[in-house]
Amino acid sequence: MAEKTAPNQKCRTLIVEDDVGAARALEKLISRQGHEVMTAGTLGDALGALSWKPQCIILDLILPDGNGVTILRRVRKSGLDARVAIVTGVEDPFAIDQVTDLQPDVVFEKPLDAQRLVDWLKSKRRSRRKVT
Repeated sequence: MAEKTAPNQKCRTLIVEDDVGAARALEKLISRQGHEVMTAGTLGDALGALSWKPQCIILDLILPDGNGVTILRRVRKSGLDARVAIVTGVEDPFAIDQVTDLQPDVVFEKPLDAQRLVDWLKSKRRSRRKVT
C-alpha cells in the first residue's frame, strides 16, 4: 500500500483538466506548494498517467474524449492508493450520484476555492466528503 500523505508532506499530484488555462493555474498553485505535478487534458492521457502512480488526483469530469468517472473507476478497481478530488461544474444529480458511488475523497464545485484545495492536499486522511 502506498504511503499516505502526511500534513506538509509533498504529494505526487495528477491534474486531469481539459481547460488549458485552468490546468496551468492549478499546476502553478500546486507546484508552488512543493508538490510534484503532472497534467493530462484527455481521458486517454489521464489513464496513461496512472502508471506514474499519483498519490493525489484532481479530476475534472467532463473531458473531450470521455468522462472522468472512467478514471475514478480505474483508480478504485486497480487498488491504486490515491486520494481523488473531483472538481466539477456538473449539476446533474445522476452524474454526481455516479461519482459518489465510486467514493471520491472530496467533491469541489466550480468555481474552485483554491485554499480549500490546498488544504485538502495538505491533509493526510481520506475525507470522503463534499466541499462546496
